[in-house]
Amino acid sequence: MNYVFKLKNFNDLDEPGVIVNETITSRHDTDRISEIFLLLKNNFRRKHGDLCFRIIGMDLSWATIHASLEIMNMETIFDYSNRIYKYSKKEKEDKDTKTKSFLASCCSHTMHRFTRGLKRQVKFSDNEHKIFGVLCFSLLLNSTDLESSKDIFKLICIVFKSESYSQEVEKAK
Repeated sequence: MNYVFKLKNFNDLDEPGVIVNETITSRHDTDRISEIFLLLKNNFRRKHGDLCFRIIGMDLSWATIHASLEIMNMETIFDYSNRIYKYSKKEKEDKDTKTKSFLASCCSHTMHRFTRGLKRQVKFSDNEHKIFGVLCFSLLLNSTDLESSKDIFKLICIVFKSESYSQEVEKAK
């Protein structure tokens, strides 16, 4: 596996990013990935002080998710899930939220996993229905807040869980 740590200024996306670490490993487990994150964090701290990536973009690897949360945020997946839920509900932020990273899944990896899983789990009568399902998921993937995600998910459930075509299904489409 090849891991690349790239700094990107989101205030100016036209500027190229800077690669701060690149590592190749044959092990893809939480322990090895934690070592990579820890090495990056310690090397950065020696030269520049504390390191905080505001957004960590990655594939949907559980090993990478656990390692990045453990080393960069000093929190578990359970702690992170609770923090993000509170953040999405606009509840009072923890005092250290500004120093913790947010995880972002690469859309390409997410769509690839979804379509591969969809192909294995669901038998569509025609390709048009499969394409519609993928488009619905892309709406969900690109939603930016909890309320719109809930609304889109409810509509998806109406369309795909209904046993017959109805006005409710037509309206949801």
